[in-house]
Amino acid sequence: MSTLAQEESHTKSEIMNSSIEMRFRRGIFLTPPLLGYDQDENGDLVINPHEAKIVQLIFYMYLNGSSTQQIADSLTELGCKTKKNNDVWSSSTILQILQNERHCGDVLARKTWTPNYLDHKSRKNKQDRNQYRKVGHHEAIISRDDFIAVQKLITNAKYGNKEILPELHVIQEGSLSGFISINPRWSGFKARDYFEASQSVLKPANMNVPDTITASAGSFDLRDYEVARGQFFSSVGRISVSFH
Repeated sequence: MSTLAQEESHTKSEIMNSSIEMRFRRGIFLTPPLLGYDQDENGDLVINPHEAKIVQLIFYMYLNGSSTQQIADSLTELGCKTKKNNDVWSSSTILQILQNERHCGDVLARKTWTPNYLDHKSRKNKQDRNQYRKVGHHEAIISRDDFIAVQKLITNAKYGNKEILPELHVIQEGSLSGFISINPRWSGFKARDYFEASQSVLKPANMNVPDTITASAGSFDLRDYEVARGQFFSSVGRISVSFH
């Protein structure tokens, strides 16, 4: 009987997974309760004006340096209600709100999956199953730029850094055009961010740019420059440039 029950459970799980997969492929996404939104008669997300102000306040405070615990304490003190109508906010609730892409109008389906149909324990989907993203699925409460900036701050905070989100400053002209000054302590930017920033100042292909530049003694004015600390170049896998 136990074997038959397990087989029946497995069959039901496969049917459910196939049904969900078909829904996602057709652009039909699950819409669980979400702070800032209500659902209309068709199940579509529509902005709840009162809750949307709370969401905007959460993002504003985080972008301006408040921690998730500080935000939670402030909302509790203000008497704001969570989506579950709780009076007390937690830092984990704030983090979930900050990381939910639906607040900027997008949907990312199947963030987690269940490897074992018997214990039903979910795991983070690390390319184990197909994921589906719909950009502009519904009206946004937070701009996409602000949402992306918050994700970079969250990533950086994982490494113990608490700095406000910095700008990427790209050298516009000269021999180092396209180079970017970086903060070694900042971990929020990814390789793609640096690449796109560097590419933004490159000259169009149809412009005449010499393949080589001949420099003579005195061409470089190195006054006010400092010698970089050795630990910045401690990794042999790190790319560096030397001038002789």
